[in-house]
Amino acid sequence: MKNEIEKIIKIGQVLSKQRTKETDEFDGMIRLGKQLEDQKNSGFDLWTRLPSYQDACKHHGDYASSHMPCISDILCEATLFISHGLAPTEEQIREAGEMYTCPCGGELHDHEADEAEAG
Repeated sequence: MKNEIEKIIKIGQVLSKQRTKETDEFDGMIRLGKQLEDQKNSGFDLWTRLPSYQDACKHHGDYASSHMPCISDILCEATLFISHGLAPTEEQIREAGEMYTCPCGGELHDHEADEAEAG
């Protein structure tokens, strides 16, 4: 009987350690998810200050956020924007190519309205 109790205690200890390991892994995944969400929120905050966001708002209005680029693209645009002194010239904008334009690629834009607004 004493041996059986010791076996049960040992099994309980093993299971407890296993559960702790699984809980730690689960907690780690939750922390990772929170970190990714924080990065996405910070990226969005940065993007709202960049030319491509302004272009997205121009073409998509309240739905501009659905065209948010990936964090690495936001950081590349922010770097270029800062290097242009936060106020790029027309020449710098042309040289930047698609970097300062809406991330959707323009397929969803009303180009006739753009031409009428420019003309």
